[in-house]
Amino acid sequence: MTTSPYQLAEDVFFCVSGRRLVFLDLRQNQYLCLNERNTQTAIELLTHSAEAEMKPVKEIYPDGRTVDIESAQSIVQALSHKGLLAEDSTKGKEAISLHLRIPENTLVTTGATQSPTVSVRHCVVFFQAALRASWKLRWQSMQRIVRGVDNRKRRNSKEQSPDYDTLRELVAVFHHLRPYYVRQYLCLYDSLALIEFLAHYRFFPSWVFGVKAEPFGAHCWVQGNDCILNDTADYVRCFTPIMAV
Repeated sequence: MTTSPYQLAEDVFFCVSGRRLVFLDLRQNQYLCLNERNTQTAIELLTHSAEAEMKPVKEIYPDGRTVDIESAQSIVQALSHKGLLAEDSTKGKEAISLHLRIPENTLVTTGATQSPTVSVRHCVVFFQAALRASWKLRWQSMQRIVRGVDNRKRRNSKEQSPDYDTLRELVAVFHHLRPYYVRQYLCLYDSLALIEFLAHYRFFPSWVFGVKAEPFGAHCWVQGNDCILNDTADYVRCFTPIMAV
């Protein structure tokens, strides 16, 4: 397989959901997609093979008008116009879609009859994490938030605790305390708050973003140790992973 001359911009990710090519552009904090007709051509162009509270999905066209993209050249123009392709090939990245296995299990069952043991320290760390997540989502770009989570995880990858039982207990504590922080239940906030909470205890799970094309939907969740930490496996499997940090 030869290398494609077209490379994605650094903070752009993609996947194929159904029969449509979907992009996540962290710089613009939005998802975009190609229509079904042009998806296969775009995949071949990008790979030389046959083979995120986000803004609403947008259709990509070469000049913003409601027209069909007729040729490979116009597809490239459309992707470039939206800033999805790297202007300088030395600063771009190869277009490789994410291959991530979605776990079959959920670590903590919501509505469990037995409440976890919650300490004063747990409460302090929880509210610090909740406030930190709220602050970041209000004042920082998604690009900066994701880069921060990724950099912290890379720095601490060798120090991460392998204690599965402790992880289960901490996730249970988080879910138990979550109703005491009055904020609407949204996947973006809840996932970031959980990541901030667990980072204090040296756990650095994956923050996964997924999409479905028709009808369009976007979702994110936290997973680690082959388990989903803040959602159900049945629901998460409705989405195709597009980015994980």
